[in-house]
Amino acid sequence: MRTTVLYGEYELAVDDKNRLSIPSEIRKSLDPERDGDKFFLVVGVNHRLWLYPDRAYETLVSKLNQPSLLTNGPVESIQPEDARWKISAGSKSDQFDAVIVAVPAPAAARILSICSSQLSAELAAISYSSSITVGLGYDRDVRESLPPGFGFLVPRSEGKRLLAATFVHNKFPHRAPDDRALLRCFFAGLTLSIHGQARASWLGPT
Repeated sequence: MRTTVLYGEYELAVDDKNRLSIPSEIRKSLDPERDGDKFFLVVGVNHRLWLYPDRAYETLVSKLNQPSLLTNGPVESIQPEDARWKISAGSKSDQFDAVIVAVPAPAAARILSICSSQLSAELAAISYSSSITVGLGYDRDVRESLPPGFGFLVPRSEGKRLLAATFVHNKFPHRAPDDRALLRCFFAGLTLSIHGQARASWLGPT
């Protein structure tokens, strides 16, 4: 089956949920039955991000040297060795020119403990908390009444559970019609006590 190959260069911004919006001209050029309904984003040989349609990426991976692919192998440690990086995973270890650590902070702290105790401690100190995201849609009247800009932040001193709101129709114009307003609101969700026990912060008046 023929797969689609993408050409072109785009400058994209990561939104406040660490997501990229795929340009509409790319999405329109793809056929879900032929190309799949997902994308893979990888670091290319020029150190830029390369985007592959689902099926094209599967075809590429199938042509790689299979012995060089290691899956389901939990990484135990990463450490510098002879100007390269040594990765230990179970009974296997190997050296690499560069490493991308794409795991949550607690996991990164564990596997980088040998590499840098200071970095490991900083990563381990990062705490996670839950949040609630609410999407709101409005008509032209509300859109025209909103101030310009990409949204607003709510200072903690206000004592509100609403933390921030993004004017999605301004930040990402292609996501909403010209006569509609699209807002994304962020509320405080679960808060962690000093003992690490979670308690629910239910939404109330904002």
